[in-house]
This record gives sequence, structure tokens and C-alpha cells, in this order.
Amino acid sequence: MKQLKKTLAILLCAGLMCGLTGCGNSGDAADNGTVNDGTIDDAGDAIRDGADDAGDAIRDGVDDAGDAVRDGADDLDGDVQNNSDNRTNR
Repeated sequence: MKQLKKTLAILLCAGLMCGLTGCGNSGDAADNGTVNDGTIDDAGDAIRDGADDAGDAIRDGVDDAGDAVRDGADDLDGDVQNNSDNRTNR
């Protein structure tokens, strides 16, 4: 079974190497008519900005969750104190 997996992995790698080699391009942009118009840079900036916004939203959510846990713990502490006072007043 291990030999079969190893053989399949080697065949897969060999197939990928052949496919990637066959689809390669040795020419540069001047030879094949492609032009770099900067849209890739703009897309990269948009993705980076979106990731920053998502990161900020996650940080805010974690902070809010931490605050809620802290408030809940404080409420429990107050409840324990009230229970203690109620038992003393009986």
C-alpha cells in the first residue's frame, strides 16, 4: 500500500512537471503582445486593504468577546457577594 501511494505520488509529480514544462513561455512581454497596465498592482492593493479591514473586524470582535467575558465574570463576583450578604442577613 505504501509503495502504491509512493508510485502514484511520483507519477503525479512527473505529470505536473510535463504539463508545466509544456505550457511554459520563453518569450518576454514585447514578443507576445502582453502589456502590464498596473491593474495587478491595483488588485493587490484592494486585496491588502480588504484583508486589513477583515483583520480589524476580527480584532474588534475578539475585544468585544473579551469585554463580555470580563463583564460576566464581574457580574458573577457581584452575585457571589450578594449571596454572602443575604446569608449573613438571615
